[in-house]
Amino acid sequence: MKKIFLKLIKTLLLVGIIACSEETSFSRPKVLPNNHDLISITETFVQEEITKEVDIIWVIDNSSSMKNEQIALAKNFSDFIDLFLENKIDFNMGITTTDTTGRGSKTPENGEFVGRSPIITSQMPSSMIKTTFMTNILVGTDGSGRERGLEGALLATQNSFNLNSVNYSFLRENANLVIIFVSDENDISPESTLFYIETLQALKPNSNMVTFCSIIDTRTESFVDPFTYPIELESYYATQWNNPGGKRYINASQATSGIIEDIHSDFAKSLINIGNKVITLVNSFTLSNKPVQDSITVKINNTPVARAVNKESSVSWYYDVIKNAVVFGTESIPAKNDLIEISYTKLQSKK
Repeated sequence: MKKIFLKLIKTLLLVGIIACSEETSFSRPKVLPNNHDLISITETFVQEEITKEVDIIWVIDNSSSMKNEQIALAKNFSDFIDLFLENKIDFNMGITTTDTTGRGSKTPENGEFVGRSPIITSQMPSSMIKTTFMTNILVGTDGSGRERGLEGALLATQNSFNLNSVNYSFLRENANLVIIFVSDENDISPESTLFYIETLQALKPNSNMVTFCSIIDTRTESFVDPFTYPIELESYYATQWNNPGGKRYINASQATSGIIEDIHSDFAKSLINIGNKVITLVNSFTLSNKPVQDSITVKINNTPVARAVNKESSVSWYYDVIKNAVVFGTESIPAKNDLIEISYTKLQSKK
């Protein structure tokens, strides 16, 4: 009973986070709740020579409408990967598809990575990384029109533990896991959006280590994602089949503080935005407590650092409410051996 109660609380919190904006969460209370005090806390971190490990799974829609988008990804990948190489990111990268049903004219990938070199790593020469990705990303357009990107992502991770899979040993225990969806249609995976989020987060010692990013159709006004329970496919096909959007991908991205880009926009810019997000993941500092948001101050080597105007800024820092972390922009990442002091207040009940 206790486990069920805790799971319910976690679900309600996650749904609440998606519904709220970052600016309204954990703000300083105008009036303290009864029997509560504000407690001042300072946490210190030393920027070490961090192993910046990131495992990236690309889930590409390979239905009949995606030819141009796959070509655009290939053409604009170079600047994306250059960001990783410049920042010395230790990455594994694999590409799979949204096809897990076998309803297309080919055998479904079911989460298997594609290509002759299915796992792309940072140990490869940069020219090989780029040519391999450009080849592997062209997954074709003969896959199922019933796209299941969330299911494809889950199967890709499960295959990492299968000795007979090309994905074997892809996942690394201490690496951040980033899943990037690219699709122009809704996801109709069989389980709930929340199921996929929690199942993939359970692969890591800390749920903050899992992030979803999406390049999708952002026109989602008429699509309903139940989030906590599966889509009823019969109702979906009857009422929403022709509705545009990628609402489930958006919800998964929002729930993990990921990036959402419109598939009809500039691919080069979208990839750079996602690349910068991945880089900041390995340069964030998770707090031990939930702070009063506007009480947070940051110092590096005893010098105050101003808060960024918004989290898209490449300079200074911002507070990520979902990951409960202070995140530095790509141009403000502390250097090796820098001392980072993060001070804040938190609400604490009186004993």
